[in-house]
Amino acid sequence: MKNRDILIIGAIILVGAVSIELFFDWYNPFIDYAPGPFTSLTVGTPQRFDYYKDGTLIGTYSYTLTAQTSLGHTLYTLDTTVNATYQGNQILVNTTHRFLNETTHVSYSVDSKISGAESRLDCSFVGGNVIITSASQKKNATTSVALAPDTVLIDNNDAAHWELLMKSFTAEEGKRYHVNTLVPQGGNVQQIEFGVDSSDQYVNIGSRSYDCVVAREPNFEITLYFYQGSLIEYRNDVDGVVIVKRLG
Repeated sequence: MKNRDILIIGAIILVGAVSIELFFDWYNPFIDYAPGPFTSLTVGTPQRFDYYKDGTLIGTYSYTLTAQTSLGHTLYTLDTTVNATYQGNQILVNTTHRFLNETTHVSYSVDSKISGAESRLDCSFVGGNVIITSASQKKNATTSVALAPDTVLIDNNDAAHWELLMKSFTAEEGKRYHVNTLVPQGGNVQQIEFGVDSSDQYVNIGSRSYDCVVAREPNFEITLYFYQGSLIEYRNDVDGVVIVKRLG
């Protein structure tokens, strides 16, 4: 893969290798993330968003969550798609994540096509480890990573992953949480900081204004706006990415 393509992937979609540094001094002590049952999941209905980079609409983002229950267990499948044009390059990224709950993963895959150049990443979960295999222009690599307790899977600019995190536990307003996360593109598990503001904010989409609960990850400068339990706007100030839900 050309260096330019690598930069595009890093800027557009799934940034994996970002160092953890404190941008804010929060006064509340951190609480360890404790996953619970999912709440208010949107199952079976495609969710569509507009995808902006540096203030310019470059394409779309969408996700569909499905669920299949057998013998008392529910297998979730999350399919996401980014379809965009950036700096003259056509970008198509499809991901599939299969899981039993937010911290019990079955498989994860990413298929990317940038101006015809294809790459693939696969994650298989065995015991307390994840095997990450990547293939790009006949170059293959395999990495084994040990999973920390209660590890969630998050690709930074995949908005549905953040929505699932928010819906996997009760995040109290004004509280800050430490969350162990697997970042597949970075090939590592790292601890992020996640918190919910003590007051709501209004977000304007189209001609309407929405009273939103605001959640943040300050190290990646990610801000999430939830209306009636669903994510309607995602902002990543580091990458200049904004993802806005199509409403109405």
